[in-house]
Amino acid sequence: MFKLKYIWPYLLFAATIIFLVAANRIHIKDEIQRNLAYTKTLNVSGKQRMLSQKLAKLSYKAKLGDDVKKEMLALLGVWQRAHNDLRNNKNGVDIYNEIHPEIDNMFDELEVYLNELTEDYNAVALNGVNDDLISGINKNEPAYLEKMDAIVHQIEANAQADLEASREKQMLLALISGIVLLLEMLFFVYPYHKKLVNAYKKVLRQQKELEENTNTIRHLYETNELIIKGTNAGIWEWDIVTGEEQWSDRFFHLLGYEHGDIAPTYDTFLNHLLHPDDKEKIEKAVNEHLKNKTSYKHDIRMLNKNGEYGWYEASGQAIWDEEGNAIRMAGSIIDITDRMSARKKMLEQSETKDKILSIVAHDLRSPVVNLKSLLELLKAQVINKEEFLEHLSSVSQNVETMTESMDNLLAWAQTQTKGWDVNPTEFKVDDAVMECLRLYSGNIDAKHIELDYNSNELLKAYADFNQMVLVIRNVLNNAIKFTPESGKIKIDLTEDNGYASIIISDTGKGMDEDTIKKVLNKSNIHTTKGTNGEKGTGLGMNMCLEFSQKNNCKFDIDSEVDRGTKVRLAIPQSG
Repeated sequence: MFKLKYIWPYLLFAATIIFLVAANRIHIKDEIQRNLAYTKTLNVSGKQRMLSQKLAKLSYKAKLGDDVKKEMLALLGVWQRAHNDLRNNKNGVDIYNEIHPEIDNMFDELEVYLNELTEDYNAVALNGVNDDLISGINKNEPAYLEKMDAIVHQIEANAQADLEASREKQMLLALISGIVLLLEMLFFVYPYHKKLVNAYKKVLRQQKELEENTNTIRHLYETNELIIKGTNAGIWEWDIVTGEEQWSDRFFHLLGYEHGDIAPTYDTFLNHLLHPDDKEKIEKAVNEHLKNKTSYKHDIRMLNKNGEYGWYEASGQAIWDEEGNAIRMAGSIIDITDRMSARKKMLEQSETKDKILSIVAHDLRSPVVNLKSLLELLKAQVINKEEFLEHLSSVSQNVETMTESMDNLLAWAQTQTKGWDVNPTEFKVDDAVMECLRLYSGNIDAKHIELDYNSNELLKAYADFNQMVLVIRNVLNNAIKFTPESGKIKIDLTEDNGYASIIISDTGKGMDEDTIKKVLNKSNIHTTKGTNGEKGTGLGMNMCLEFSQKNNCKFDIDSEVDRGTKVRLAIPQSG
């Protein structure tokens, strides 16, 4: 914190500037006020002259028979108020008669003619005009105008004189201000500033010497830091005798903390940071290492500052005294979260591939085997043509199911390998729904399902048309699959907050909360047989979730066991 003795010359200089600026501002403000007053005074004087001429003209009109009484009385009121403002410096008017007394004398001379004209104009307005009144007006009005002109000229001269005097005063004030500031600079600010500069140079020399003396220490410290950063490890050290621990900054940073956010203790590590499921394993490993000098290197989970657990490779080494007692242990942690995530993903992909192979080996192969067996029986004449046709309907349904499964399987495989490009366009939602209804019309009729479709041909959406058709097709297929004979499916198209929504409701067997969670889990392939034993691969709903996310859609499921299911697909209406 600066002390007053270090800055008082600068404060004095600043206070002087503020004082001079304030004084100059007051002077300028007074001059502006004076100029405004002179301007208004001249305007009122000119108006007074104009009103006198107008009253004279109205008197002549009265002689010609015009009714000017009302207008003359109104103008007389304005004329007299204007004169009163001029004489008494009212309503922003100021003739500055205290410094220009000659103006008062000129107004005294003017009032002789003003009073006579006022009487004549009042007589004309109230009693009518006659030759004597016109004669008096002709005599006094020119004299009044002459006196008024003289007053205006005198006010203009006074204003010019006051302006010149103000300029001289302002120049004198500026000169005095400059002299005062210059003197303060020479006798106060400059000598003190010179002392400060010399002191600053001395400090710089001392600082340079200090930097030169610490270069070696800094170099060693930086080298040590480079080694630690190169290993990307957080270093910890544990004094087993005293119980004290030291954690490096990198240790804290790996967990998302700053040094000092949490206490670097074994208790913090074991009971606050370490995952509860890893606690027993690590306690046992540490004890084994300290007692039997076994290797200490384990993959553990630790709580980060953001509330999530990350994977770390923890390793360490203790040293023992001559009696074999562990006295100190040091080690490191390395973030292996990405490595563990990759390993988990590989396991999930492996499990998924196993499921796909199972689907290909059983669900997709079975319809083909059935068809082959049926054809062989027909060929061997074990069954006749009529019996073949009786079984053909069942085989046809299985083939349709297999085709649907193959489409979903191929689409899923593409997303898992090179991905599926999204090509959004604007399209009518009704077109996408109708394409799916045409595809499944036979299935709907076969189960005698009542279809209630509330179409809206004007509703449009913005997404990849083919991908949206695939989503709608799978949702509709599930609705048919799980709706019993003579059940009901309802399709509504709505518009809400920039989304075009397709709501497909059925009166099927529904789902509980656990089943809904499984269905909405993209990493899980869940399949259930339909009401007539229809099979599926479980990939259809996986595709729905995948394509909904790629097209920025909302996909919701609302279901209740034995009450049916409602699926809502909300598609953006603009890109």
